[in-house]
Amino acid sequence: MKILVTHPRQWASSPLQKELGVEVRHVSIGGSLPRRLDGSLSFDGIGEVATEKGLAELIRVAGEFQPDVFLFGIHFEFPGEVLKKMRHVSTGTKFAMHYTDQRESVPRQVRLYQGLLDLFLVTNKDPADHARYKSFGILPVKTFYDGVDLGEYHPKAVVPEFDCYFGGNNFYGLDLELQKRKVTLAQMLSKFPGSHYRQEFLNLVNDRFRLLIRGQWGWDKSAFNVKPALFCPHEVNGMLEARIILSTFNIKFEGLITRRIFRSLASGRMLLTERCSGLEEYFQNHRHLVWFETPEEGLDLIRYYLEHPTERDRIAAAGLDLVRRHHTFDSRLREFVNIAREVFE
Repeated sequence: MKILVTHPRQWASSPLQKELGVEVRHVSIGGSLPRRLDGSLSFDGIGEVATEKGLAELIRVAGEFQPDVFLFGIHFEFPGEVLKKMRHVSTGTKFAMHYTDQRESVPRQVRLYQGLLDLFLVTNKDPADHARYKSFGILPVKTFYDGVDLGEYHPKAVVPEFDCYFGGNNFYGLDLELQKRKVTLAQMLSKFPGSHYRQEFLNLVNDRFRLLIRGQWGWDKSAFNVKPALFCPHEVNGMLEARIILSTFNIKFEGLITRRIFRSLASGRMLLTERCSGLEEYFQNHRHLVWFETPEEGLDLIRYYLEHPTERDRIAAAGLDLVRRHHTFDSRLREFVNIAREVFE
């Protein structure tokens, strides 16, 4: 099986290729210095802005390589016409999209490829979410989580300065900003129903502990200690600045595991996350990570684990070990090949 990917690039150098009977090639559609929409340099693959040269290279490689499967994620300036051109030069290629965000309706980034996808992958096991895409005409829909490159996300000898770290945006705050500017099309709170919970919880954390936030949008810099967001492969450097990494969900789906959860565990710091149904299938509470239901419970757990560093370090080490054994990009390559063979052969 020949597999062409825009992410993860690590598959192209995976030693598992021979064992699995596959050959993987990677193309950076953002070019040699891929960037996000705001211009930030990022080697994450997902979220990069496609360039004209990058897309031309993708089509060239497709014609030369003749892949059986092309896997891509969320990219910008990547229209459906590109897939049509790829199919013209490689008629047998199946198209698979890995959608790693969460929405309560079919997003524009997916609608662009209506009628073109042969496989759709999401990072949850929620029947309602799967049904949403099936009703849009995408079959089949499968669960597929992102992985971790342990060469990039790993413990480092960094003495933490802060108690807690949060990486991400504040869509509640962003919605308030946009309302003040009279931007009527924002609808952030309807897109991200968990944003108020995030605002409430982190306000309480900020009042009681030394909190560092690395994010782009919505944070009141007069109230929070906000530093610029970091992206792959530097994101882990922010995680290491604190003793505990915090996580909440903008949208909750059954079995949702975000990319940030795996990366946080790989950093070697303890992760304290809002609970989402299905976490218990992959993680044991107070062994690999710690979860909470209410903001008050979250505050109590922060206080407890700051006062018990040995327990905190034990959980962090177990979380890292779990990622090493089951959630690397090599593990995901094996899983993807199994899915592709089940669906296409």
